[in-house]
Amino acid sequence: MVCRRVIDYEELEVALHLPKAIYIHPLSRPQVENYSTKAGKPLEGVRITLDNDSTLWELLKTPLMLDVAALTYQNPTAFVLRFLLWRYNYAPLNYVHFLDYAAERLFLRKVGGGYIFIHRMLLEYFASREPEVGKARPS
Repeated sequence: MVCRRVIDYEELEVALHLPKAIYIHPLSRPQVENYSTKAGKPLEGVRITLDNDSTLWELLKTPLMLDVAALTYQNPTAFVLRFLLWRYNYAPLNYVHFLDYAAERLFLRKVGGGYIFIHRMLLEYFASREPEVGKARPS
């Protein structure tokens, strides 16, 4: 996969010959407003900021950046913490998938909206293990 801004790509001396390409058009202001309105209260911060910041409007014209802003405004601390834990190999990026996987293999049991270890000895075993500190994922 190659990601490139169209203007930069057109200025290349040697163009890449690809069998297929997808062009993602910038989002319009109404599309961004519609997305943030439909999301409701969690994205209220995005809507308020957009009303006062023209630079942010330019940034959020791409679907990827709009999604990043949405995740950040919903719960910035949790988002950053999850990313850092994943980056330094302390935890998976997708906790729900990981926890469901562990429950399917009978390490965990779903209880209400959470999970518990199937046996106290298993909990104690994992709690006693030393983490491998400082081994970051490759960039």
